[in-house]
Amino acid sequence: MRGRDYCTLDSAEGFRERGTASWYGSMFHGRDTASGEPFDMHALTAAHPYLPLHTSVRVSDVRTGATVVVKINDRGPFADDRVIDLSRAAAQRLGMMDSGTTEVTIEALGTTSAGKVSSADPAADPAADPAAVPATVPASFVQLGAFAERANADALALRAQAYVSQVPDIEHDVEGALYRVRVGPFESAASLRAALEGLAAAGLDARTVRAMSR
Repeated sequence: MRGRDYCTLDSAEGFRERGTASWYGSMFHGRDTASGEPFDMHALTAAHPYLPLHTSVRVSDVRTGATVVVKINDRGPFADDRVIDLSRAAAQRLGMMDSGTTEVTIEALGTTSAGKVSSADPAADPAADPAAVPATVPASFVQLGAFAERANADALALRAQAYVSQVPDIEHDVEGALYRVRVGPFESAASLRAALEGLAAAGLDARTVRAMSR
């Protein structure tokens, strides 16, 4: 790709890495990624040189401890001193927009494929009605569950991501000592309803729909 050859790992199992992360945005928005999906700078995705495409990874800022879960759907970075290229949305979650780069750790959580996802705590699978979505939904997030243990939140996020267009995010509620699994933002009722229907088909119905600012 772009004059470079990439040798992809057979499996992401147990993969961990530390190095410099960068990000890319509007210049590439809408262009095809290595996976064939159009690059969406508002989605939680990333480019990596050799992890299998569709691998879900947790990226953690070494300095601040901020984390984000992204899906690998592209190849890069093209600077040799960097290990991952994050979407604009993922960079915003890590608070690295101004600096442009930051040191991170990368931990592979798993690879999704159609009809095959990891299991999660069934207690986190409550019900919501897609038909109840209001006509106007500004920047809404769908919350799938909240857990005291990070591992349970990771499992639910990995299970859900095969059925929605955006990679589920894990928000650490420090005050409440919870890890909240959510998908979004959705800026139209149609996109929110589609996500709820996909999750319902997977047996993962949303607990709450919260209207939040980006």
